[in-house]
Amino acid sequence: MLSPFIDGILEPLIASVIVGFAGFIIFKISSLPRRLIHMVDDWFGEEARPGVPLRPGVMERLYNMETDLSTVKHEVQFNSGHSIKDAVVKTGETVAQLTTTLDAHIALSQKWENEAIARRKEE
Repeated sequence: MLSPFIDGILEPLIASVIVGFAGFIIFKISSLPRRLIHMVDDWFGEEARPGVPLRPGVMERLYNMETDLSTVKHEVQFNSGHSIKDAVVKTGETVAQLTTTLDAHIALSQKWENEAIARRKEE
């Protein structure tokens, strides 16, 4: 046994630490059901109520994502000329044709300019 003074301080100190620890454990355990309820609400979703919009559940969200993904896939793959990818390829081909035509016009214009310069020199 220690001195009565230390026993008088140590015993209440140990008791308060034990009570504090027990309170902490009870607090953590009591928040667990609330967290589980939130997880279940997130999984199944919640109906709309006054002032709060509908919150779809996980399965509905996955379905929506799959639908959006199929739309994106449709646009980035070749498919009978209706996708963005088809439009980009067609635009590239058109630009290449226009470039060829423009180059021919520029060459013809330079030829005519050179002929005009030659005629002026002859005069």
